[in-house]
Formats: sequence, structure tokens, C-alpha cells
Amino acid sequence: MRFNPKSLESIIIPALIGIALYYINVGFITWMFEAFPDTIALVFGKGSWWLDAPLHIKAVYVGLIGPLIEEFVFRRLLLGYFVKKGDARTGLIISSLVFALYHLLFGWGILKAVIMIVPGIIFGMMYLKYGFRGCLSCHLSNNILAVIGLMGS
Repeated sequence: MRFNPKSLESIIIPALIGIALYYINVGFITWMFEAFPDTIALVFGKGSWWLDAPLHIKAVYVGLIGPLIEEFVFRRLLLGYFVKKGDARTGLIISSLVFALYHLLFGWGILKAVIMIVPGIIFGMMYLKYGFRGCLSCHLSNNILAVIGLMGS
């Protein structure tokens, strides 16, 4: 097997974007909570089964299983369907909105769902430019940092 710099690029660049996305998201949410303390309930909603789970369960779910399932469903299947039909832009919008709705239905608050539209668009853009491995790399790096953040709480 030969070294392919394009293949490595399709993993590293999205991973770096996922890391930046995590820090932007945390910075925005921290600012929002400090400026508008009442928004906390709108982000966390009624909670989700995994919020009270032991750390090792959170780590496996948030750091690995969640991103794998979400990228397969929202990018490979849903966005991929629109790409095959030649309408990537519509697919990007719809897959990002459904991704956000999924987070709402999974126990997050309405504000978290709205916030999740942006990562949905970014993960979708990674899919369009770098394929499934790229969007998965971006999502995994983002969520692994979230797991590390959970360790501190």
C-alpha cells in the first residue's frame, strides 16, 4: 500500500475543522450562558438518557457511536441521496435541518437544536469535499473534545 497524501488530507483537514468547530461552539455557548443565564434550559432541554450515564458510556456514545451513526444517516444516506440526484445544496440544507431536529428529539433543548444546524452544515460540507471519511473525521474530532470536556465535569 502506497502513501497517498490526498487520503491523509481528507482526514486531517476535516479533523482540524472539527476541533475549531468545537472551540467555537463552546465559546459561543459559554458567552451565551454568561450573557443570558436563562438560555441554559433552552440548550439542555429535558435531558437525554446519556446525560446521567457513567463517563465510560458517555465516552463511547458521544465519542464514537453517535458520530458514526449520525454521519452514516445524515450525510451518507440523506445528503448522499440528494447528491446522486444532482441537488447537493438542497441536500445540505435538509440534512442539516434534520440533524438539528434529531438532537431536539433526542433530548436536547430547542436552542441546542438551532445551534446544531451550523455543525450539520459544516459536516455536510466535509462530506461534499472529502467524502464520508472526511465528515466522520470532522465529527469525531469535535465529539472527542466534548468527551474530554465531560471528564472535567
